Amino acid sequence: MDKVCRRLHLSKSKNSKFNESGQLVVFNAISLIWALDIIIKGNWLADIPSLWTGYPNTALSFSEKFFYIIQFAYWAHILPELYFQKIKKEEMYSRMKYAILYFAFVLSLYIINFHHIGVIVLSLHYMSGFTKHVVTLIDITEKEEDSKIVQLAQNVYNCLFIGEQTLILILSQVMLCLGLKEVEYTGELRDFNTPTLKLLISIISLATQAWAIFEFFKGQRSGSLNITTFNFLKAKAKAPRVNIANKKRKIAANRKFNELTEADQNIRKTIKSDAKKAAKIAKSVK
Repeated sequence: MDKVCRRLHLSKSKNSKFNESGQLVVFNAISLIWALDIIIKGNWLADIPSLWTGYPNTALSFSEKFFYIIQFAYWAHILPELYFQKIKKEEMYSRMKYAILYFAFVLSLYIINFHHIGVIVLSLHYMSGFTKHVVTLIDITEKEEDSKIVQLAQNVYNCLFIGEQTLILILSQVMLCLGLKEVEYTGELRDFNTPTLKLLISIISLATQAWAIFEFFKGQRSGSLNITTFNFLKAKAKAPRVNIANKKRKIAANRKFNELTEADQNIRKTIKSDAKKAAKIAKSVK
């Protein structure tokens, strides 16, 4: 990834995003292929009731156990990795957020013994995640601002995300509301097959999906549907137009500066510091 970044001559911010998306593209692709292999070998799609048959004592194959171990290991290793990479605080927060959420999600699936359906849900997540980070890589490397390739890739990701969330909603609610009704409650420590616990898991699942959809709309590109355009909350007193124009100029200037290569950024910083020193010397002479 570092060699590719050097050839592309990316800025610091784009370099960081490129490395992050490049790493996640590889991990999502491997996890997706691995999950599909487990699903096909288990013949789960042809026999949907097998996802909850025998709950909570569902048999795990070696491949399935190792799959969960790798998931735990990957999402747990991101936190110390961020510390050693010395990433900006703004970027660190977003990366820590999704790493902690993924780790908690995989851990909860394992604890409540939803192993089989967990593999299917993760495969759907990684399918849309793979597409999302491919879109990010294309967007970073594409020089044109309104590229048709980026727009097409973005539309593919949008369709996949909506399809993924719909399938997860159907699978989770069918299992909780219909599938587990046929399974008797054993009273074991990790048996969550009671009406109260199933209702709680259903609420948490729906809340997580609602949050994911909110983040999806929030992160949409300009010109597409954005959750903030609905204006649910009334805006505060409007700022003067002069202040808004100044803010826009500052944002545009910061964007241009961030898009520069590291060498160009350093040159501009030295020029600014030299100009400030010269101004101070001029004042002192006067």
